[in-house]
Amino acid sequence: EKIDALRSLQQQITSATEAFKTEEGKRIKDLARVYEAMPPAKAGAMLEALDTPTAAGITMNMKRDKAGTIWGYLSQKKAAEITKEITRALKTGGDKKS
Repeated sequence: EKIDALRSLQQQITSATEAFKTEEGKRIKDLARVYEAMPPAKAGAMLEALDTPTAAGITMNMKRDKAGTIWGYLSQKKAAEITKEITRALKTGGDKKS
């Protein structure tokens, strides 16, 4: 009986986690569209100020040509940090947008 209750709880936690990931992914995609619409210099400055995982998530959900233009406005250090984060995310099953 306790095992069944724990399995049910585990299933509820798994469902809640998946729902959160889906919602978080939608928010990141929406942010990517906003960054794509900005002038590249402004978007680059804003990405520069973000934490690396967030900047990588936004970048991965941008169109390549838009992301490439914006990356021209990032410092070499920040671009390298974002690249490392994207590579790590892709190895662990993150999304890639082209």
